Amino acid sequence: MINWIRDAIRGCRDMPYVGSHPGTPLLVMMTIGGFAAGWSGEKGTPVNGLAAAGAILVVIGFCYLCGAVGRARLSDKCVVEARRAKELEQ
Repeated sequence: MINWIRDAIRGCRDMPYVGSHPGTPLLVMMTIGGFAAGWSGEKGTPVNGLAAAGAILVVIGFCYLCGAVGRARLSDKCVVEARRAKELEQ
């Protein structure tokens, strides 16, 4: 569990061989959209907007973190393969 959390945090950043997380703009736009949708309407309040944004973050955020874990582990594999290839060249 600790390794999953560590990999999720690392995967949200810019990483060697895989770059930045492609889902970051989508997560931000969906969260802003959820806030706007919750706030709009006849009974819309900032509290409803925060609740909608929170619901979006729980659902989409979990998918985002799963992708971040996969990216971190793929980057680790690429680093190991690059080191092996460099050692074989020498």
